[in-house]
Amino acid sequence: MKAIEKYIGQLSEKDQKYYRHWLKELNESQIESLGNLTEKLALAGASRPLQWAWSEINEGIPQFARFRFLQELYMTAYDVNGNVDCAHDFDATIGKAYQQLTAAAGKEQLDHFLRSYGKGLLYQLMGVFDEGNVESERDGFSWRLMKTNPETDEMLKGIDGLHEDFMEFDQEITPPNIENH
Repeated sequence: MKAIEKYIGQLSEKDQKYYRHWLKELNESQIESLGNLTEKLALAGASRPLQWAWSEINEGIPQFARFRFLQELYMTAYDVNGNVDCAHDFDATIGKAYQQLTAAAGKEQLDHFLRSYGKGLLYQLMGVFDEGNVESERDGFSWRLMKTNPETDEMLKGIDGLHEDFMEFDQEITPPNIENH
């Protein structure tokens, strides 16, 4: 309960009242789970760990899995050098093109553009995960992203609604410093 109070104390007065009111509705096990999950989210870099944890405990949405998946995608968008290296595997001229564009626009401006472009590409990819196979009736199958047990690979729960949080994910974590990661 101490961990939860620490995070409630960081909220606006209105939000503090909300969480304290609804906290009374949780049983001991839920309160313990909420505290543990809030701490895990904080350690993972969430700027609003209580809100993510609350949603998982109250709504049954695998928010920690969603957060971590979005965080990994977000970090991918910020890894301009890594993305240029990967692009080289598909097109051997990409390194030279990147150097020419850097010389023309400047590294900071080009990298800003590429990070934003990467986020747009990833946002569209999330639509593929969220929507599944749009031809599922024809093909006889679809797909989805799943939270799994790391020891058994048992599928536990679907991870959906990724696009809902990715647009605002800049406010959820500090933009990564990929060069030092």
